Amino acid sequence: MRALAVVGLLILLGALAYLWWGFAVGGETAVPGAPLGAASTSARANDLAEASAVVPAAPGERDTTARTAVEADLPRTAAADARFALVGRVVDEHGGPIEKAVVTATPSDWYESFGFQELASGDAQQTRDRVQRVLQATRDGQTDAEGRFRIAGAGPSDRVDLRVQARGWVTLRRTAERPVQADVQLGDLTLVRGAVVSGRVVDGSGQPVVAARVARTDRNEGPWGFGLESPGGDPFRELQRGDEVVTGDDGAFELPNVQAGEFALRVSHREHPPVRRADLTVAAGAELADVLVIMPPGASISGRVAGLPEGATVHALAALGPAEWSKEGDEQFLRGMFAADFPPPFGQRVAPVAADGTFELGGLAAGRSYRVWAVQERGGAGRGAVACCAALEAPSGSQGLVLRYDGGVTVTGRVVDARSGQAIEDVWVHRQLVGDTGGNDYAFFGRSDAEHVVCADGRMTIGNLRPQPKQTLTLRVGAVGHAPYTRENIALPITGVLDVGDVRLEPKPVVRVLVTAGAAGAPLAGATVRLQEVKGGDGVRELQPERGRGRPDDPAPLTGKTDEAGRCVLNRGSGADVRLHVTASDLAPFASEVLALPEDADLDYHAQLVPGGIVQVTAQDEEGAVLTGVSIRHRAPSGETTSKRVDAGGRVTFPLLAPGQHGFRIGSDRGFERFGPQSGGEAGSDEAGWQPVEVADGGSYELKVIQEPQVLLSGTVRENGLPLADARVAFVRGTGTEADAQGDLLRREFEAGARSVKTDAQGHYELKGLAAGEHRLQVSHESRAMTATVPVRLQIGANVDDVDLTTAMLRGVVRDPAGKPIAGASVRITAPAGNRFVNRSQRASESGADGRYEVRGVQDGVELVVRARAKGYAEAAAPAVRVAAGVTRDNVDVTLAAAGRIEVRTAAEGRPRVFARREGGDARDAPSASAVAKEGTAVLEDLLPGRWRVMIRGTPAGQTFEPVFVEVEAGKTGVVRF
Repeated sequence: MRALAVVGLLILLGALAYLWWGFAVGGETAVPGAPLGAASTSARANDLAEASAVVPAAPGERDTTARTAVEADLPRTAAADARFALVGRVVDEHGGPIEKAVVTATPSDWYESFGFQELASGDAQQTRDRVQRVLQATRDGQTDAEGRFRIAGAGPSDRVDLRVQARGWVTLRRTAERPVQADVQLGDLTLVRGAVVSGRVVDGSGQPVVAARVARTDRNEGPWGFGLESPGGDPFRELQRGDEVVTGDDGAFELPNVQAGEFALRVSHREHPPVRRADLTVAAGAELADVLVIMPPGASISGRVAGLPEGATVHALAALGPAEWSKEGDEQFLRGMFAADFPPPFGQRVAPVAADGTFELGGLAAGRSYRVWAVQERGGAGRGAVACCAALEAPSGSQGLVLRYDGGVTVTGRVVDARSGQAIEDVWVHRQLVGDTGGNDYAFFGRSDAEHVVCADGRMTIGNLRPQPKQTLTLRVGAVGHAPYTRENIALPITGVLDVGDVRLEPKPVVRVLVTAGAAGAPLAGATVRLQEVKGGDGVRELQPERGRGRPDDPAPLTGKTDEAGRCVLNRGSGADVRLHVTASDLAPFASEVLALPEDADLDYHAQLVPGGIVQVTAQDEEGAVLTGVSIRHRAPSGETTSKRVDAGGRVTFPLLAPGQHGFRIGSDRGFERFGPQSGGEAGSDEAGWQPVEVADGGSYELKVIQEPQVLLSGTVRENGLPLADARVAFVRGTGTEADAQGDLLRREFEAGARSVKTDAQGHYELKGLAAGEHRLQVSHESRAMTATVPVRLQIGANVDDVDLTTAMLRGVVRDPAGKPIAGASVRITAPAGNRFVNRSQRASESGADGRYEVRGVQDGVELVVRARAKGYAEAAAPAVRVAAGVTRDNVDVTLAAAGRIEVRTAAEGRPRVFARREGGDARDAPSASAVAKEGTAVLEDLLPGRWRVMIRGTPAGQTFEPVFVEVEAGKTGVVRF
């Protein structure tokens, strides 16, 4: 799971890199002694002591007059925000009020207010200013003596992120709808009792470390204490809005919202290597004071970038060298990524490169080696950064390191209209290196989306391309009013400039849209306009994401924003029929009728947006009792559906509804809509259960939605007769014996994650909105090695099913071929082929110093196989065993076999992957192994002796190799050549 987490985090970093760069050299600095993000956008708890807990409602009608493009970007005024508010109450676990709790509302998905062109505009300052304006929309409030609060919603997003903090309580986070046409009732927000942790951060000589960042983290965080940084990334720490604080002038810190239990502190500072203190424990309601964290002395690496172009904005980066990563843990992904010749645009330390090319990377660990490289802005805030120097490895403390600037390959051309020959200056460019990546699994970090480029006199320049051998360039260029131009298989030089000549774009019709607001028809600036292609009566296909996430893959915009005159011009796509959608802040979304596009002419369309109506829905059961914990499904006149959760009073508000007939019904739980019994036809074919409301502009309606009979399941999970708290109970449809298609199996796996709950302190669980019939429950707990599968038979109405777990255990010893115990061997449970009732992704255990292992909470009554592996030995397994409920099975020993190796030598170009499979043997043998060939060599280790079939894949087109067979012998290395 750690590997998946690593991949997920790095993909996220790559996705955000283009925004991070927009903040380069100008980020907010930490204020000593203040929580991270303090005072810049919101007041903190101690600053709110004299603030009003109530935001007064302001009377008045909605303003629907025209707005300029700049005004459309700005946060709403305090008066406008105060019309409607987020209303709720902060309480403890017993329902008692918590006074002076700070409630903060921040725009959720704030980046959605950016248009595609703005994200790729190349103006770093514009990006920085826009984000700061969005952050200024943050609103704070403080609870009164009864725990009540009323705060304005944070615009301009449709939803807001809420953070509730009180000293000694764990921070609560949730999202809510932004109040637009009515107050949003949040009900009771319950805080869990936490703890307060305080102390000091000092260096090795006892001197205080000022402005060190301190955060609570889990003990099992692993090697993540090193952190990852990107040029200009510091201001984005504020967006995380965590519980991180910075030390004051005396090195002191206080974390007022620490979760009770075992934990670690992670401390970072620009002049010191990061440090973790992982031996801490605190009880709920306690204060842990005088925690001392000693930061080791920091080392640095200084040098210069030779050949730096004048005016280039470049940053130096550093990350641990490949050999050093093994000391941090088995982070193969990171080792390989930072071992690349040109690593990605983030590392462990970042420092600006001065105009004369000099740099100094501080805060490195003494006595360790680092890879050092540099990255350069690729052309603007929307385009991120790219490595511009090959990485060099150097020990910390090095001075005079010389990185050589490498501009790569530059491609030039001139974009012109194919008919008139006139230059086209406003274009979108998508460039992609295609072909052999040399086995580099991390090449996606260098991929390019469509980029908005202004080409003076049509002259286009694409720089910083670094093709590997056999790679070619695919170039796509587009512009509004023109069909996209595509050219593939462009051969590139090793370095220098390639001129592709004229890029001729064929003219094509467009869709011209005028957007106005209100009955007066004033032009509306900043509205988002998008197209959907209508497919032959069976639904629609999105040409762009509905709310503008990311940048378009097509090299010309199919989504745009209106200018000051309310106008927007879009390319029409390839379909004959489209539907036009227009959205704007605080106005009802607009959806056109199906529009037939003329074959050879432009289409002009006028979209008029209005405030729309509001429907307040109350959920009830058949007897009229208010329902909580359910969602209300909404269907718009266009057929699109959304879902919202009801509040503590069973109510939910749908504001800004376009005039027309809307439908409402009780849906399944959030995250499970597509799998519930009401699925199938949410786009409009399923009419059952919808309650219609004819909405008029300015109208206000109240609706009671009655829930049809449903399947409810509750019960208690016990282990050895005692309630088991914090057990995860997941519902999975079907018995597991059906001959499901692969897609259905994947759906069921997703369903199990979406429809699951944790048991409370008494072991009680409750699941709602299930399907009748024979199904399964999967019950897991962190103390149990395996997930238990329990069959259930459900009927309409309430069902009760208690789960009684036993603690069957397996114990044994892992030994080497001589019978000596092996410490640190990884032990896991697997199932023989065909056993569909055993979850194969179980937690691994580790053998102790005496080679002994113990796995607790294994599944009883089925065949289980204990497998073990250790460095230098071939993986082996014990014979399959069964264990009875509540019984401990001893002497399930595993003897690891002496291992051999295969060294593969190949003349194949690039870095192909080598696979090997053992011939014969039984199901207990490790069947296969693989590795990537580097510099023509790959080594397959820890192989069971026997006959192995070796194959090679991932070679450039045209190279094929027949499999080679080799006999592996214990303690020896077999050599295979391709």
